[in-house]
Amino acid sequence: MKKSKFVFLLIPFLLSSCGGGEKPPFDDDGMFGDDNDDVTIPELKDDTSSNYTFDESVKNTGGTTYEIFVRSFYDSNGDGIGDLNGVSEKLDYLADLGVNNIWLMPFNESPSYHGYDVQDYYSIEKDYGTLDDFKSLTEKAHNLGINIYMDLVINHSSDQNQWFIDSAKDFYSKNTEEGSKKDWYVWKMNSSSGYHEYRKNGMSGIYYEGQFSSAMPDFNLDNQEVRDELANVIKYWLDLGVDGFRLDAVLYYYYGSVTENIEFLDWIKNTAESVKKDTYIVGEAWTNWSIIQQYYKSTVDSFFNFPSSLDGYGNDAINGVVKSLVDANKFGDSIETKEKQMKTANPNGRSSYFLANHDMDRSSINLTGDYAKAAASLMMLLPGNPYVYYGEEIGLKGQRKSSSTDSERRLPMIWSESDKTGECEIPDKETLDREGIKIDQVKEGADDLIKEDYSLVNHYKKAINLRNKYSFIQDANFENLTENISKDDSHVLLYKLTNGDDSIIVAHNFNEKAREVEIGDISAKILDSINTTKKIPELNNGKLALGGYSTAILDVK
Repeated sequence: MKKSKFVFLLIPFLLSSCGGGEKPPFDDDGMFGDDNDDVTIPELKDDTSSNYTFDESVKNTGGTTYEIFVRSFYDSNGDGIGDLNGVSEKLDYLADLGVNNIWLMPFNESPSYHGYDVQDYYSIEKDYGTLDDFKSLTEKAHNLGINIYMDLVINHSSDQNQWFIDSAKDFYSKNTEEGSKKDWYVWKMNSSSGYHEYRKNGMSGIYYEGQFSSAMPDFNLDNQEVRDELANVIKYWLDLGVDGFRLDAVLYYYYGSVTENIEFLDWIKNTAESVKKDTYIVGEAWTNWSIIQQYYKSTVDSFFNFPSSLDGYGNDAINGVVKSLVDANKFGDSIETKEKQMKTANPNGRSSYFLANHDMDRSSINLTGDYAKAAASLMMLLPGNPYVYYGEEIGLKGQRKSSSTDSERRLPMIWSESDKTGECEIPDKETLDREGIKIDQVKEGADDLIKEDYSLVNHYKKAINLRNKYSFIQDANFENLTENISKDDSHVLLYKLTNGDDSIIVAHNFNEKAREVEIGDISAKILDSINTTKKIPELNNGKLALGGYSTAILDVK
């Protein structure tokens, strides 16, 4: 897998693209409309394997992270609520899938079903189990080579957190004595945007900042005592086996101030590193790339690439290029530009690509069938670290429609159509029932689909397996090669991933039918492939023939 230079040419084909959730209306020859009837579709041999093949010798070191909402994942004790022991029971499944890390959504004690308003930062949510359960989970995960990432919510707390209750009393009474929490939160004597009146325990006329809601008061992060306490929280969980943190709402630490937010992010990173070296940190900056790029000036490892997710709509949207809504060359150029900008800001930084998360409609709303498979292949073979939202690998459904709760996006994982052991109850069901929301969900679960040939879950397993095999791509440089393809074809993506002496070429065909690519007068070989439509790729006389919605990895000497 060495560096090399080469030229790509592609036989002209598809001029049009498609939209929506269905495939475009192809002619008999597989072309959209009648514009490209002269395109030659290569004849490829059928892949007669019973399923995808996996390299069982590789270790799960490719950086794939699996996001878990504990309440909806697996119920180990039959009370209808997912728990930490349930996650432990499914670690073997995740290891078999190829997962390197798991991100646990908030598991501290909280009054809400979702946990993003922490009541006690040193506790385990009682619905999820005990501290001993957490210790057992981390121990088993580490034995399997899986890291644990904790969702760290320190922009705000719950209004039921004792710190906030004490702060209200101290601010109201103007208590400045030692131990006062008067300035632990942001208080004012008058109302303004983002502030809420405190009307409890006989108090009123004082206002606190809560940019998300009145139930989530914002910390005063300039207060050294607050920082000291949060440093203790970080140390506490790192000492208990946490390997990294997902930082919630980093844009809101200092609302509207990138400079102050970066300073605080550096403080978090330095605090964590002082306890455990190489603590991995990824931040949620749900905004456009021009702002995300600025945040890479911090020492934090990574930020979620929202513009490439299903929330995005630009040239670097994975959904767009897979469904031929975005020109593949424009996609490649956009990714190359952003990767270079990110590395310029932070040479040690990594991108975090994902399709959807707990705040978004499920990826299955937009990506089904071969589209879903092609998206998984692409995401797993980009630099940085990919994130899989639990159930994405089985096409789990979930879409917030008219309801006032995001619980529809956080529905229970389905494990089996026939065996309901461990299946959780719908979270925040009272709200959904009150609002008359009916839930539609897939029938087959992970345990069913893993036994089915070429299922979506096996496709994810195959793509992750290849990512683990070529784990150097986490820190690889991305070079778009699609521009060398004939401009008549806008739905084949080619790029090089290089890290030191390691280099591979990745080819994705986002057409329904096979396509043939001329790679020039060079010595090349196919290292691996993902045969989505069960066609075996061929490389003959400098021409690569690749099946529809399929992927090939090339070694060019």
